[in-house]
Amino acid sequence: MSPGGRRWLAGGMVTAGAAGVASALLLAPVGSWLPVVIGAAGGGLLLLGGQWARAAPPGASASYRHMVEKARDGIAVIENGRVVFANPSLASLIGRRPEELQQQPFEPLVAESERDAVRERYRRRLAGEPVPDRYETELLHADGRRIPVQVNASLIRDGGSTTHLVVVRDIRAQRAAAAEIRALNTYMDGIIDNADIWMSTLDEEGRVVIWNKAAERISGYRREEVVGRRDVWDWLYPDPAYREWVLARVRELLETACARMALETTIVARDGRRVVLSWNSRQLPGANGRATGALAIGRDVTAERAAAESLRLHASVFETAEPMVIADRAGRLIRVNDAFTRLLGESEASLLGRSLAELGEGDRVWDRLVTEGRWHGELVERHRDGREIPVRVVLSTVRDAEGEITHYIGHWQDISERKAFEARIERQALHDPLTRLANRRLLIMRLEQELARARRTAGHGALLFLDLDHFKQINDSYGHALGDALLTGMAERLQSILRTEDMAARLGGDEFVVLLGPEAGSLEGAGTRARRVGEKLLAELYQPMALGDYELRISGSVGIALYPEERIDAEQLLQRADHAMYRAKAEGRNRLEFFSPALQAESEARRLRYAELRQALDADALQLHYQPLVGASGLPVGAECLVRWPRGEGPPRAAREFMPLANDTGLAAAVDTWVLTRACQTLAELAAAGMLPAGRHLGVNVSLALLALDDFPRRLQRILDDTGASPEGLVIELGESALLRDGGRLATTLRQVREWGVRFAVDDFGTGHSSVLQLRHLPVDWIKVDRTFVGQLPDNDAARSVVNASLGVARSLGLEVVAEGVETQAQFEHLRGEGCALFQGSLFWPPLERDALDRALDGATPAADTVMDDRC
Repeated sequence: MSPGGRRWLAGGMVTAGAAGVASALLLAPVGSWLPVVIGAAGGGLLLLGGQWARAAPPGASASYRHMVEKARDGIAVIENGRVVFANPSLASLIGRRPEELQQQPFEPLVAESERDAVRERYRRRLAGEPVPDRYETELLHADGRRIPVQVNASLIRDGGSTTHLVVVRDIRAQRAAAAEIRALNTYMDGIIDNADIWMSTLDEEGRVVIWNKAAERISGYRREEVVGRRDVWDWLYPDPAYREWVLARVRELLETACARMALETTIVARDGRRVVLSWNSRQLPGANGRATGALAIGRDVTAERAAAESLRLHASVFETAEPMVIADRAGRLIRVNDAFTRLLGESEASLLGRSLAELGEGDRVWDRLVTEGRWHGELVERHRDGREIPVRVVLSTVRDAEGEITHYIGHWQDISERKAFEARIERQALHDPLTRLANRRLLIMRLEQELARARRTAGHGALLFLDLDHFKQINDSYGHALGDALLTGMAERLQSILRTEDMAARLGGDEFVVLLGPEAGSLEGAGTRARRVGEKLLAELYQPMALGDYELRISGSVGIALYPEERIDAEQLLQRADHAMYRAKAEGRNRLEFFSPALQAESEARRLRYAELRQALDADALQLHYQPLVGASGLPVGAECLVRWPRGEGPPRAAREFMPLANDTGLAAAVDTWVLTRACQTLAELAAAGMLPAGRHLGVNVSLALLALDDFPRRLQRILDDTGASPEGLVIELGESALLRDGGRLATTLRQVREWGVRFAVDDFGTGHSSVLQLRHLPVDWIKVDRTFVGQLPDNDAARSVVNASLGVARSLGLEVVAEGVETQAQFEHLRGEGCALFQGSLFWPPLERDALDRALDGATPAADTVMDDRC
């Protein structure tokens, strides 16, 4: 403000609106006479006159003071935080007299919870920061009440003095009115949101304004997703033509004189459900008579429409279903459908009035129906042309509210085709459906006949039990369809080399039996003939077989039992051939073996070992030992879990002693599951004890028998969840030979499990023929060089070559190498010198029991009494 401007303000009168009040007072010099007329909100004139003025125009002071004192809004002038002037309105507002406020600090007049905010505004205004002149706060009444007010505040500076002008308006009435409006809005919102029917409103442009909870529930779209949008109709009516038809009705409601509209549409909810809504829509009129939008009320009538459709279908099903009749309470037919007339070849007129007892074995049926209220079973009806028709009949009673029978309903089903099919099934019951060979039932029947004939004629024959080698791996690797094709091809080859009087049968899976009928001659002669046929079978089976894109070669194992023998029946003879087949497998497969008494004893012993292993599993009697894995420094970085089977007083059996039995008898997956579960329990316990920090792990050997199961990932996830073990601490070790028999499915399983954090190692590396390409496509982290090669270091050239090649493969693929079976310092030094970083063997630690493992991981050194067999 220029000096001239200031003189003008000081010598005259300034009128200002509410927004100009603060500016006028800020520009007025403190101590000068400044009558200011303020046009305050609400129409009242506020006058600030100077009881602290030094000079005033004659007659002006009383007039201006009167205006200020009569103002409806409270007015105060504050200098240095103290009230130097307060009009009666302000004093009355807070329950005090004006003279009580003179020279009193202003801050205690403000509600305590608001003082910090008011003080901060004052500080910022003094500092010259931009602060809004108008704000709301609360003053403190003399009786302790809090009075909500609106404040207009201005700051006036004059030299070292500051004057604060405060204009206060009581806003209790406005707040009460606003609270009433909010309460009313909340009440209305509650009504709208808790309504069971869809309620929504649109503005005149078709945008969503209101969208209640019922609309959310029915449509699946939340309010915040749709309010303000027009394209919600694209979601609810995805079909363009149907949507356009609906929108045309909406436009008609908004743009024409149509005040309301009833409509039924089908929306597609967010989850894909189709919902039928019955709409009652109306315009929302504005002040000028034009529509400002529309209110849509929709009722979900999906169930009603479905019920109506169901009634319509029930009304038509009687005529379109299979043969049906309705009889009165006396059992006389009062209605039959066309299908029933066709079934019997009769007209409707000839059937009405007949009794249910006349149909089929009517008397028997009627008696049961009357006494039990329902009957179903098979009957034979006679067609008009004389044909007998097998039927299945269901008869039911219909009762009224008092439980009295009013009608009977009958349903007939022509089962002629089913009966014919059952006859075919009966004929096929003696043959394998896949290969068309005889099945076990027919084999036993035929074998009993041949045994009787052999005893009668003093002839001798043979039974050959054939099992394909490694067929399960083929099935797992290439799929069941290819496996079935292989079995069918093998069946054809079997039949091609047998005589007409011989029989080939399939017992199931990959097990086949060849029955050579008895011929005159000695038992030795029968054995020679059986050997010749068996060798021919093996040779024929081993020929390559083209199956689609694959050419497979598979071998077999054959067991031979000769007959007859006193007191040996068909089942016992089959069991003998089975025992001989297992001996052929144990001796290396792709060979044949004859049954002998010694083999009987061996088979019995094998059966007992299987039973013992099964019992040990069921009784949780197996044990885990742990062989530490050390780094180049010799300190443990983890351990491998080794399963043991305790036996009496002797040392427990190592896995190599009983896992072949488990593999042959189908127990391998069960043993692996037990080991995996106990290992994860140990893993969780070690982690909880702080003995398995990052970088340490437990390794577990898992066979292909478990890994190849379709549900292996699900089993492993359940074990991890049940034990609380972290997958990052688990390493699954699989044999190198497993990689060669998988065909790609194993890789998929490993990748899935690897995503959880589980890591993998290839065990016994160097003993198989896996390639770098195979390893590259598997999520493998370690390869473990087999102890066979490590044990020959450092002097054996061939062993050094295998180990060096393994290290080279690992480096090229970014893998770690673990050397197994390290027993001497020379082996350790050689391996470490070649770059191997991880080691296992008795040089460092033998397999340990659990408490010894804890000490080893805690930094202890091996004790003499902990030395055990460190082989798997």
